[in-house]
Amino acid sequence: MKWTVLTLGSMLFAAILISLKPVPNAPEEKCAVSKGILSAIEEGSSYDIYLSLEGDDKRYYINRGMERGLAINELKEQLVGQAVTVTYPKYWTVLDPFGKTRHIAKLEYQNQVLFSEIPNNPITQ
Repeated sequence: MKWTVLTLGSMLFAAILISLKPVPNAPEEKCAVSKGILSAIEEGSSYDIYLSLEGDDKRYYINRGMERGLAINELKEQLVGQAVTVTYPKYWTVLDPFGKTRHIAKLEYQNQVLFSEIPNNPITQ
């Protein structure tokens, strides 16, 4: 019994440590890409900006996007109903085991980069 509790406690501690690791700052060639019509832009907690694509069950977010100078109302006016490309790092986290929420590394519209935090990208913010 004592070892079971110790083992379960160790597993819980390991899961907490894994979940606290930061989102990887991956080079573009190690990222995944989703393209689609932007159906919604919403404000999240901690100044995050959430995007939804039509027919896509994932939600994408720009971490602290409003603190980085992005204006949510301007993005809504410009992008909702438009085709966009979202690039995001591929990684797994215990906080989102099915990968339904993805961290945006780059957002493009009409071949123009609107946001990027990809290393060595000329407009990285």
